Amino acid sequence: MNMVEGKDIWSIVRDTAIWWSPIVSGFIGAFGVHLLTQSREREKWILDSKKQEFRELLSALSQAHINTRSLSSGWANYPSADNKERHASIFLIQDESSRLFSDRLFIANDLPLDSLRESWRKAMKDFCYNDPLLTNVPYSNYSIFDREYVRIKDAIVAAANRSVPKTAMQRLKFWKD
Repeated sequence: MNMVEGKDIWSIVRDTAIWWSPIVSGFIGAFGVHLLTQSREREKWILDSKKQEFRELLSALSQAHINTRSLSSGWANYPSADNKERHASIFLIQDESSRLFSDRLFIANDLPLDSLRESWRKAMKDFCYNDPLLTNVPYSNYSIFDREYVRIKDAIVAAANRSVPKTAMQRLKFWKD
């Protein structure tokens, strides 16, 4: 049995490199493309998830604002059999809008969700329970409530715009912590 010596192995490798080097290069290239594609797909999934969470939050906020604003300021102080069902549905819509601030996964670092939720909850409570006839300032509850809605809505829109990659370098970024 003839054993191949160490110096013979290197000469064999060198002589056959012309045949196997394109195969090895192809595997290395395919592996690199796989890693880059996987990273890009992950990045796209995260951006799509953020977009969905921003949209859901903004939609719930707007729906709560519109439904709450459809009634007079202080309306929760005057329950009656006629409006009991409507008030209950508005309270559910308000609760849903508050809940959505708490269960955001992908945008949790983009916004101060806890403070926004508390501000929104306070604005809804103040509008629903502060009777303008008792405070002698009939329009202040409307303007305060509307101003808080616009402030929170603008914060959400600004955070959503910041999360979108704008420069070529940001779009080409493959690895993210």
